[in-house]
Order: sequence, then structure tokens, then C-alpha cells
Amino acid sequence: MLRRRLPFTRRHVAFLFVALLAFAFFAPGRDVFAQPDTAAGPVPAGLWKLTPASNFVEGCFDPCMCPVLFHEALFGTLRMTPAPADAGFAVYDVTDLNWLVKGFEYWVTGSGTYRIGGQPLMHRLTLDLKVGDRVVEHYDSGLTPVGASTNAPEITIGISKNNLVCHDTLFSVTMRPLVAQEIATYGLRQSRYEEGCFGPCDCAVRAWPFIGRLGLVRLDGNGWGVGASTPADFGIVDLRGSVLDPATATANSGRPVLGGGLYHVDAATGRQQLRLDLLENGAGPTRFDSGEVAWGGDLKRIDADVAANGFACNDRVYAIDARRKPRSDLATESIRPDPYHPGAIPVP
Repeated sequence: MLRRRLPFTRRHVAFLFVALLAFAFFAPGRDVFAQPDTAAGPVPAGLWKLTPASNFVEGCFDPCMCPVLFHEALFGTLRMTPAPADAGFAVYDVTDLNWLVKGFEYWVTGSGTYRIGGQPLMHRLTLDLKVGDRVVEHYDSGLTPVGASTNAPEITIGISKNNLVCHDTLFSVTMRPLVAQEIATYGLRQSRYEEGCFGPCDCAVRAWPFIGRLGLVRLDGNGWGVGASTPADFGIVDLRGSVLDPATATANSGRPVLGGGLYHVDAATGRQQLRLDLLENGAGPTRFDSGEVAWGGDLKRIDADVAANGFACNDRVYAIDARRKPRSDLATESIRPDPYHPGAIPVP
């Protein structure tokens, strides 16, 4: 969708200058994705990635009889954070969940709880998920045995709405911890947060510098190369930013913005789509989407505007300009094998 671009003024020059100064103050002195996980528990805390064994199934299950049963690939990431133990079970809060159902192109967001413990070892995953444009619904695995795995600490579990009775939706999830070598770190250099009129409407647009950083990880298991005719799907992880007041110009005085999302690029069509699920100053989360827009063809930079309401008149927009840091673990965009192995350091 076309939108009216904000004219470049002296005020914007001042904002960009403030943003560059504040970014130098805000940026961490070391790569936060590379820190080891020190949390005690049956499984590592931190960021997790769905493996190619994951899938989405929807349709008729026993005892109902109908020919409709859809199977689609499922990609994505989530975060597990230790919570207080409960009745002998280790408990983890599940947050920062961003999944993609290929084929249907459903964006899945939500949160919930994972617990594991007992003898024999049992586990349970409960999530409240928004699937595409549907309302939020509750999914539950029930308490099930932990199967033997040769890829520990890999987790395999299925969650559904109706315990797989008649018409139901099943997320069959296999996931493993992310490791630092899979994540490229980007800095938000000249990004902005904007409020006002977009598209056909005509009114003032206010803008504030938006600083911080994010991580990018390949979701579909094909390395980092983007072929001439092959679309690629990535996860946005651990976005940590701040909307600044230009008068104060320090990260500590800004409004915090946290979250993650999905990023799709297609070299054949020269198109991209950025989707972010953001917690703003403790409120939300709120979904922001760029729609399909032109892509510059270079993974060293993510340049897209995401809106809460499709750039339809009065809206809120993040103009994202993210540049890959020179110290990023991914020095090139060449195809490389999956770096995960049981001895690798998980990402906190």
C-alpha cells in the first residue's frame, strides 16, 4: 500500500544526529547473543528454534470422518524463562513466540507455560495463541511422557485446542536451543517511531528517534544464502529498543520497546515483508506489519516501515533501518551448515 513519505527537514537532521549519539550510549559493549546460559533446570533457558520436524495440522481427527486434513510446515522461535517450581515440576514462562505456518502464511504469536518433571519424566506445554487473524485461543498438550531423544536437549511435543477430537488444530512442535553462531546482530541506526496521518489522509506526522538492536536468524534450515529464485524466511529475535525524547537524548530516558517477529525476502520478485510483535513501554504486545514492499536485495541491511493499522490514515509506524554489526557472528551471507550440536552454547 502506498503511503505518504515524511519530507526531510532540519528537524529530522537533528533527530538523526541525536539517534546516532544515543545509539553509541545504548549499544552493548559485547555481543549479548553469545553469553552462556547459566540457569539451572532440566532444559536450557533462553531462545529456542523450531526444527524442520515441526508442522501444523488442521482438519478432522477421530472419531469424526471427513476428508479434510491440512499439513503445513511450521517455522519460528520462542523464549523460555525459568519461573517458580510447582509440585516437583520445573516451570518456564514461554514468551517472544513468533511462528510461521507456511502455505497458509499464518503469523502465530502468543505466550504460555512449559513444565517438566516427575518420575517417569513428564512435560506439558500450554499456550494462548493468535493464529493469523483469528481470535486468541488456548492450546494444551496435556501431561505427556518425555520421549527419548538422541538430540538432547531437543523437545518434541504436540498442542491442540480439543485434544485431537473431531475438528481440531494441532501444532506438532520439535524445538532446540538457539546458539550464538546462528544469529546476526543488527543495530538500529537511523530508525524512527512515527505517529500521525499516512496513506490518503493529510495531517501532521510526529517522529521520534528509535534506537537499539535486534537479532536475525534463518528459520527454514537453508543456511544464510538467498538464491536467485528462492524465498527465505527469518526470525527477528530479542529486539530491544528505546523511543527517545530528543530533548533528553539518553536511552535511559526513552520508552522501552521489546519483542520479535518474522522477516521474509524474495530475490526473484525483489520483495520483502517485515512483521514485528512489540511490547511498548510495558503495554501490548501489538502487531506491526510492513506488507509486501520493495527489497534492496542485501541482508546487511533491513530497511522497512511497519504499521499497526496498515498505514490507513491515523496510524503508528516504526521506520526500521537496521544495519548488521561488523562483529556479528555471520560475517558473510554464504550458505553454511547448521552449527547446532549438543555441546554448543545456547543463547540466553
